[in-house]
Amino acid sequence: HYQRRLADALRVRAAHGMADVEPAALAGALAALFASDGAADAPDLQRVAAATAALRALAVITGGPGTGKTTTVLGLL
Repeated sequence: HYQRRLADALRVRAAHGMADVEPAALAGALAALFASDGAADAPDLQRVAAATAALRALAVITGGPGTGKTTTVLGLL
């Protein structure tokens, strides 16, 4: 019963799609929280994950040990 309720609640959140976020404010916050290391050829995946999570009603951030999940979520919060 609880698993079904959780699955239903997640589906409802996921269906909401995009969150109402001011693009300029998000860009500024991301730039401040996730400073670029100067490597232009590789995307900053923590910044991408935080931006994606900020723009959606539901996001799941995954990764192995030491990949920056906690840092990403703290920045997002």
